[in-house]
Amino acid sequence: MGDLAATELVAAEEAYLGTRVRSLLLRLADRDASTEEHTRRVALLAARVAEELKLPAGLRRDLAVGGLLHDVGKLTVPLAILQKPGPLTDEEFTEIRKHPDAGRRLLDELGGFPETVKRLVTDHHERLDGSGYPAGLKSCDLPIETRVLAACDVYDALVSDRVYRAAWAPERALALLHDEPGFDQKVVDALERVVTPREGAPSWVAGLAAPVARARPAVPRA
Repeated sequence: MGDLAATELVAAEEAYLGTRVRSLLLRLADRDASTEEHTRRVALLAARVAEELKLPAGLRRDLAVGGLLHDVGKLTVPLAILQKPGPLTDEEFTEIRKHPDAGRRLLDELGGFPETVKRLVTDHHERLDGSGYPAGLKSCDLPIETRVLAACDVYDALVSDRVYRAAWAPERALALLHDEPGFDQKVVDALERVVTPREGAPSWVAGLAAPVARARPAVPRA
């Protein structure tokens, strides 16, 4: 990955992240285009928040890759659950909660991914107050890069249309992140600075690279 900025890695993953990352993104796109689009947006947003927080370059690059791959475990979740328009049953939610561990196992099988990237895949649904999953970790167990990815993942899910609800306004999504004890408020403040349009500047999504070719659109559960 050399000295490329994290956002450059997200924007040009085919050229810079290698065939393994590219193949996983293509599998996500072919199976469920909206999940792949979500991961790309989250990775770009997380990279920009990390730059706003002035995190070290190596950590920003790991966060960019971890963001692209954070939902790769959803390859194992039945599409009927991912795309269900109504509330999930307890059994269906149990299946959803397996995707972080499933993603970690896939990266372990492929080999060569840094521990930081694998931890991001496993821990992106953990929360500072211990209310997350799969392990119920708390603040002392969650490094800054995990806190960044967790907030960006939820923000993008909230401001995107889903089959079971319409997209929230950015202000409403940010208010939820500010109110919830599971999120790092320093991270949420940085996220708010990144997504708030500045006069004469494009919004953060304007820098998103063109998505990879995909066979058919779908709308998954966040």
